[in-house]
Amino acid sequence: MTALFRPPAPVPPKPDRPWWRVIAGLRRNPLATWSDRAYEEPAVSVRLLGRPYIVLAHPGAIRHVLVDNAANYRRPVTARRLLRPGTGEGLLLAEGAVWRQQRRMLSPAFTPRAIDRLFPHFHAGAARLVETLGRVGPRVNLAREFQRATLDIAARAMFSVETSGRGAALDALLGEFQGRYGRPTFWDILARHDDDFPWFERGRRAFSRRWFAEIDGLVAERLTRPPAEDAKDVLDLLLAARDPDTGQGLAPDEVRNQIATFLGAGFETTARGLFWTLYLLAQDPAGQDAIRAELAALDGGGPRTLADLDKLPRLRAAWLETLRLYPPAPIMTRRALAADDAAGIEIPAGAELIIAPWLLHRHRAYWQDPEVYDPGRFAPGWEKRVTRDAFIPFGLGPRVCIGAAFATAEAAVMLAALLGAWRVTLADDRPVMPVAQIATVPSIEPWFALEPLDQAAAEQDERRAREA
Repeated sequence: MTALFRPPAPVPPKPDRPWWRVIAGLRRNPLATWSDRAYEEPAVSVRLLGRPYIVLAHPGAIRHVLVDNAANYRRPVTARRLLRPGTGEGLLLAEGAVWRQQRRMLSPAFTPRAIDRLFPHFHAGAARLVETLGRVGPRVNLAREFQRATLDIAARAMFSVETSGRGAALDALLGEFQGRYGRPTFWDILARHDDDFPWFERGRRAFSRRWFAEIDGLVAERLTRPPAEDAKDVLDLLLAARDPDTGQGLAPDEVRNQIATFLGAGFETTARGLFWTLYLLAQDPAGQDAIRAELAALDGGGPRTLADLDKLPRLRAAWLETLRLYPPAPIMTRRALAADDAAGIEIPAGAELIIAPWLLHRHRAYWQDPEVYDPGRFAPGWEKRVTRDAFIPFGLGPRVCIGAAFATAEAAVMLAALLGAWRVTLADDRPVMPVAQIATVPSIEPWFALEPLDQAAAEQDERRAREA
C-alpha cells in the first residue's frame, strides 16, 4: 500500500484578493494568488490594470481554446517578454504558419524511434549522477544534483558531449533566466507591446546575448567532432530536418533558437519533475519498494526503450501523480483575438486567459481528494477514469510539448538508477512549498538521505531476527 499524504501547498484565500495584492503576489508566487473559488468554479473573471483576465479551469473550454479554435488565440505580450530571452523565436514562441513549419520539421527528432536512440545518453548521464552521489552522500541536495544531471544529459543528447567544460556557465545562465528574467514584473503586466519600456528590457537583452553566445560555442565545438554514425544526437537531427513541402532545412539561427528552447524550457522542467518525484517518494517507502520490485523483474534493471516503460506501471504512476501535483509548466496564457464562446464561457476580444494545469489538476470538480498524493489514480487504465482533458501536464492539442516523451524517458532512467542504488528519505523537516516560475520549483532545496540498499537490507534482516 502506497502512503497517502498531503504535501505542502499554498492555502488559497477564501475571498478574492484586491488587484494590487494579486500583482504583488505574482512576483513572489503566482500559485498563492488564486482564491478558493478558482478550485471549484469553471472560470473566474477579474480585471487587472483595466484588462480582462479569465482564469479558465473547465476541461471542455480549455480544449476549445487550445485545440478547436486555437487560431483565435495567441501568447500574450507578457509571456513573450518572459520567454524570448531564453528561447528566442523557437518552437515555443512561434505562431501560425511559422510554427506549423517548425513543428513539421522538428517532429522526426522526437519520434519513438528517435527517442530510443537517445537512451544510451540517458544511461550515461544517470551513471554519472549515481557516481557523483556516491561520493557526495549520504546527505545530498537532490534539487541541485538533478539540475546538473539533466543539463549533462541534455548536452549529451543534443551535442554528444559532456558539460564539464561549459556546465558551470550554462548552469549559471539558466539559473539567471529562471530566477530573474523569466519572472513577471509590474512592467511586463502593464506592457501592451513586446518592445514597451525598452529601458527595462536592457537586462534581458544583455542576458540573451550572453546565453546565445554560449550556445553558439557549444554548437561550434560539437561540429568540429561529429559523432559516430550509430550515435546521432539531436543536433544531427536538427541539421538534417527538412520542410516536407520545400525540402528547405533550418537556418543556423533557427537551429540555435530550437536548441535554446530545449535547454531553456525543457531541461529545467525535467529537473524539477525529478526533484518532486523523489520528494514524494522519499515520504513513501512502500512506493519505492514497489518500484524496485518491478525494476528487478526488468532485464537489465532499467528501461532501455520507450516500450520498456509499459513494464514499469508503478514508476509511471508515481511520475504521473507527481506531474499532476507539480505540473512542469504550472501556468499557460493566451490572448483572445476575437470574442468567443468556450463551452458556454463568454470570452471577450482582448481577454487574457490563464490556463493553469496547477488549478486544473487540483480542481475539486474533477479529482477526489486532489491535494492528496495518491499514485493509484494512475494505475493501468487511468485514462478511462480521469475526466477527459483534466490532466494536461504537457499541454493539449497541436501545441502539446514536443519533448514530452524525451522528458519521460529521461526521468524513468534517472529514477531507476537512483532507486536501484539507494533508499531515499528526507533529512530535512522544513516545509517545501511549490513556487511557479517557468517551471514549478521548490521554495527551498531540502536535504535528502541516501541509504545504500545492501545496508538497508542488512538492517532489515537484523530487525527481523531480533523480533523473531
